[in-house]
Parts: sequence; structure tokens; C-alpha cells
Amino acid sequence: MINEQFQRKWYILAAVSTSAFMGTLDASIVNIALPTISKVFSVDIRTVSFIATSYLLVVTGFLIVAGRMGDIYGRKKVFIIGISIFTSGSFLCGISSSIVMLVGSRITQAFGGAMLAGNSAALITENSPIQERGKVLGVLGTVVAIGLSLGSPLGGIIIEHWGWRYIFWINIPLGIAAAMICVRMLPLVQPNPNGEKLDIVGAFLLPLILALLILGINFMGRDGIAGFVFLVPLALSVMLTIFFYHYEKRATHPLVDFTLLFRTRFLFSNIAGFISYFSGVFVIILIPFYNEEILNLSASNSGKVLLTLPLVGMFLAPLAGMISDRIGQRILASGGLLIATIGTSTLFSLKQSGSPGEVMLRLAIIGVGTGLFTTPNSSAIMGAIPVNQRGLASGMLATVRNLGLSLGVAASTSLFSMWNRSMLIKIHTKAGAFLTAFDRVLVIAIAALVIGTILSFLRGNEAGNESESSAISK
Repeated sequence: MINEQFQRKWYILAAVSTSAFMGTLDASIVNIALPTISKVFSVDIRTVSFIATSYLLVVTGFLIVAGRMGDIYGRKKVFIIGISIFTSGSFLCGISSSIVMLVGSRITQAFGGAMLAGNSAALITENSPIQERGKVLGVLGTVVAIGLSLGSPLGGIIIEHWGWRYIFWINIPLGIAAAMICVRMLPLVQPNPNGEKLDIVGAFLLPLILALLILGINFMGRDGIAGFVFLVPLALSVMLTIFFYHYEKRATHPLVDFTLLFRTRFLFSNIAGFISYFSGVFVIILIPFYNEEILNLSASNSGKVLLTLPLVGMFLAPLAGMISDRIGQRILASGGLLIATIGTSTLFSLKQSGSPGEVMLRLAIIGVGTGLFTTPNSSAIMGAIPVNQRGLASGMLATVRNLGLSLGVAASTSLFSMWNRSMLIKIHTKAGAFLTAFDRVLVIAIAALVIGTILSFLRGNEAGNESESSAISK
């Protein structure tokens, strides 16, 4: 019996991780195919970018709704439907005969992807013992990182040898295998014992709010702060958020329980997670430019240097999860974010005479910090919320990641472009202007990381704060 439970737990982890891998791989693998798809359908870069943007908008907007659907209708049912929709969308993407059909198929994929990402952490948490939660979330985090890291190199190989359609069709066998394991292994838990219903109005408003927010952030990244177009969707998002808050306070079955924001551990862990992703993107965006503009590395060699960060993080994520299961999340996560802050600060010392080895050393320090932070922080979020709202926590975890990454890309690119242009007028040397703008942008990232580290430490202890039981005991 114990052996059967052990096998079931790891089969579930394998199925959920495979599904998470599909979603993250698909999000990253598409970018390298955009130039090829642009030529195939004879469209410009702005049009073809909708293939990536539409997916991001729908996934981010629907994540929390998908998580709540899992809470109310049953996580097994929602997750398997999500796999089916995502896999079907992948097939449709591969047979698309026009850019309109491809974008529509990507939107279909995105709804399925949100149902997967919005319930992955909750499924793993429910089907593992509390004392192993950090370890299994660490495995999930590693798989997500692998999916994001493999996208560009794997996509390049697939496009070169088989064509762009196969970057979507690669999901079909993975999706079928994951669905079969989930049907067989996931326990059918009676959902919604309190008789909650899905808040339809809230389920419409929240995706709209988040989509407008992401759209505004993308406009800011594209046009810069000087272009005021981004203010329109951001202003609409703020106004709808105010309305959404007041509506949810009066709703019988609110989509989002705002009282959770008064739980220090839940709130501060989410903010710290947002800051980690937001600041991390600054490094991921700026270092390739430094490698190519200052060190004169090729794009291929620059990519190899940048791989240092995710590789170190992937190695440490499961280890950090296991350690946090023993000593708690607060100290380990806060220490990790502090190390990431120190590592990011060392980038100030990069000069024109730098070398790839110096960059890799600094990225390794940042990777150690993020590797030690991410899994314990995710574990803290999942453990700080009632059992019947785990889907909400899982969806919020993924939403915070997407918002942090999106805002980080927009802020780093627009600020760097603005300061680089102004410094070029004053300094008159391309390298000098670049390094000055580079340092200024780093100040923003480091300041955010300092705030995140403080909030992570202030989140409170875990003792006596677990509000859960697992479907599988040790």
C-alpha cells in the first residue's frame, strides 16, 4: 500500500510536470519561429508578434479564473480538460493556413495553458505530504525553468530540420501521455464541499483587467515612457480594478477573497516573488546586449554565457525545496533573495575590459540566489492559504510570475533606451553611454531586490500557519 501511494505520487508529479513543461516550452519556443512564420505568411513583425502577445494576454488574464474553477469544479476535471484544449490548440496551430487562424489557435492554446498553469502547484501540493511540499515544488520549478531555457535552442533545431509547424506538434504526444497518466492516477476528490459557485462577473472582469495591464506594459516597452499610448489601457485597468474590488466585496461567492491580502505571509511572499521575476528580467535583457555590444560575442556564444543563470537555478531548486521542508521557508528564501541582490550588484563592476568568464561568475551568483529563493517562496504561498482556495493560490503564483516578467521587460528596455540615448549625446562614445545606462538600470533592479528581501524576511514564521492536509500521507 505504501509503495502504491509512493508510485502514485511520482506519477502525478511526472504528469503535472510534463504539462507544465509543455506550457513553458511553448511560450519560449515560439519566439525563435516568428521570423520564419513572418516570411511564410508575408506579414510584418508587428503582425506576427500577435502570435506571442495573444498567448500571453489570454494566459495571464485567465490563470486565477482557471485556478478557482479547479477549486469549485474539481482540479482533476479542469486539468484534464486543460490538457485536451492545449493539445488540440497545438494541432490547430500546426495546420494553420493563415496568420489569423494561427493567432486564433494560439488563443485556444492559451485557455488550455492557463488551466494547466493555474492548477499545477495546487495539484502537486494536494497529492504530496506537507513535509515534502518543498521538494516536489522544486521539481516543478526545475521543469518550468528547463522549458523556458530549452525553447530557443530546441526551436532552432526543429525549424531547421522539420519546419516551424513541428514546434507546435511536439506538444501532441506529450499532451496525450500526460492526459492518460492524469486520468489513471489523479484521485477524484469531491470538489466544492461548501457549495461555492463561480463568480461569472468576476471571471469576466479579472481577465479583462489583467489583459489591459499586460497590453499597457507591452505598449510601454515598445514605445517607451515618452509615448503616452500605454497610459490608456493602464488607466482603464485601474478603473476596472476599483470597480472589481467593490463588486467582489459584495459578491456571495467572490472570485478573489481580498481578505487573503491581510495574511502577511501570503501577501509579502507574492510581492517578493513579483520582485524576483521583475528584477531577474533586467539581467536577462541587459546581459545579451553587454555581451554583444561591449564584449563583441556572437549571439550563439552570448546565449551560452546567459545559460549559466538558469542552469545554476535549476540545479538548486529541488535542493532548496528539500531544505525548506526541514528548516522552513522564510530564512532560506530571504537569504536567496539577498544573494541575488549581491550578485546583481556585482554587475556594476563589468567594464569594457570584461570577459565572458567574469559575466558567467556573476550570473552564477544570481542563479544561486534565485535557486534558493523561488521554491521556498512558492511553498510559503501554497501553505498560507486555506485548502478550498489552493487553486486561487496556484493561479496567483503563475499570474505574479507573468506580470513580473512582463513589467520587467517593459521597464528595462524603455529605461535603458531612454538613458542610452541621453548619455550618447553627453558622452559621445557608444561604449561609455551603454555602460552608464546599464548601471542606471541596474540601480532600479537592485533597489527592488532590497525591498523584496526585506518583505521576504518580514513575512513571518511558518510554525502553526499551515492550513492544509495532503491527499497522500507519507
